[in-house]
Amino acid sequence: MKIRDISGMAFHNLWTRKFRTAMNLLGVVISSILLILTFAGTRGASIGLQSIINESEDVRKMTIRPSYEPDIQVPEEALVVDGEMSDERRERICERRRQEWLVENGYIREMDQDDLEQLRTIEGVREVVPTTLLQCQMTLAPLAADSKDVAKKQDVLALSGFTRGISLLDAQLKPRIIAGGTLHESETDGVLISEYTAYQLGFHSDRQLQELVGLKLKVEYQVGGNQVSWFLQSLKSDLVEGTVGEQAEVLSAIKRLIDDIEATKLTDREKELIQEAFQIGVSTEQSAVLITEEFVIRGVFRPTTSDDIFSFLRTIYTQDDMDLYVHHRTATRINVVRDDFRGFWGAMVTIEDVSDLRRIVDRLESLGYYAHSAIRIVESVDREINKVKMAISALAVIILFIAALGISNTMMISVLERTPEFGIMKSLGAKDSHVLTLMLCEGMLTGLLGSAFALLLSGGLSWIISLSVRRYIENRIGQQYGADIFVYSPLDIAMVLAVGSLVCSVASFLPAWRAASVDPIVAMQRK
Repeated sequence: MKIRDISGMAFHNLWTRKFRTAMNLLGVVISSILLILTFAGTRGASIGLQSIINESEDVRKMTIRPSYEPDIQVPEEALVVDGEMSDERRERICERRRQEWLVENGYIREMDQDDLEQLRTIEGVREVVPTTLLQCQMTLAPLAADSKDVAKKQDVLALSGFTRGISLLDAQLKPRIIAGGTLHESETDGVLISEYTAYQLGFHSDRQLQELVGLKLKVEYQVGGNQVSWFLQSLKSDLVEGTVGEQAEVLSAIKRLIDDIEATKLTDREKELIQEAFQIGVSTEQSAVLITEEFVIRGVFRPTTSDDIFSFLRTIYTQDDMDLYVHHRTATRINVVRDDFRGFWGAMVTIEDVSDLRRIVDRLESLGYYAHSAIRIVESVDREINKVKMAISALAVIILFIAALGISNTMMISVLERTPEFGIMKSLGAKDSHVLTLMLCEGMLTGLLGSAFALLLSGGLSWIISLSVRRYIENRIGQQYGADIFVYSPLDIAMVLAVGSLVCSVASFLPAWRAASVDPIVAMQRK
């Protein structure tokens, strides 16, 4: 018998037993639909996630800071870990105690210009901006006499705030401008002011914000020196209001109080705590440098918004609580002017292509830097997608095997019913291998037809599911989602057809073997 004849007989047998064939096909169709939708859905999720990542400017950024100095010998007593615990836990706690000791004792390496240049030489890095955070006092320059409907609070004392140097290549900055425009690359005397600072200056309405653009802002920076000024900054509403010079007078008074603390009625413990709290702040080794800058207000910006899934990173990169944004070169110039300048605590690195994120992060870590980026989040999401794919695929395979058991049972009954038929076939010259092949072919056709029907049905089901899933995703991420929800590949389709055919063929092997081993004389005697 030829393969074509055997295939025709197998198809004819399935057709003549329509109900039994339909029941066998049902289980194969359900499991195959679940399998192909899982493959296509997880592939679509991976491609969609990659599309969002590639379009997100925030994922291209990472904050970099130096790791702890590796050669510092931490005292053994600082690393003692008491109590019973596993070696792994003891090692983790020991490392945490080591980090705390390094922080407490000031062993944190800062970044200098050589570090910044090293970062810029890494392939795939587009821009490196040092992190600068400057405490300041700001005052508006006098307005023109004909300005009647603008701020009325110019005679108030200077506002305290913070200035940060920004990258002009940041694509997320322009949408945040609510009045005026952004800074230009060649412009180092421009400044962007937050809407809250504008409100504090008395500019409330949209028209007033537009009138604020172009005005001059006098900004005073105290760089270096007394660190108590940071303490006063947090308590400025209670302790002092005024310019940096007036704050210096308060600091001088605090120093005299500390020098004469023995004359107070405080307890020894209270004196000790106060001296420890201010021992760095009142040091005269570091002299403060007062820098006065006059900027032109070029725009007013608002805080960031949560308009995509990586927006939480933007709060780290942009610092919503900043009052002023200046060109990063201007902020760097102000920061390095002091004699005691040691370096920057970190930098913001922007890369060219998201696909290089893992490579660049690994490179930075090999150079001794700590990189805070979206790579762990991206990889974690990708791992979770793969876990879901594996779980649903396993469920689909289980359903397919259950269907295969049903097919095996059904075909076993069919063998008993068709025993006389097999006897006649053998009496006419059919070999055992022909009968075996016939039954295996019926099983394979059942799996192949069921998988094929599943592929046809999955096309319509995926379209229906995509409508609701796309709407849900767009509501969650706050933007249009253009990627396909289900992405079919030839490999996935071939795999589903192969798995369905193989499982059903294996399920039909035992009944086929029994049919092939039937004695033709005994078979023809059975009714």
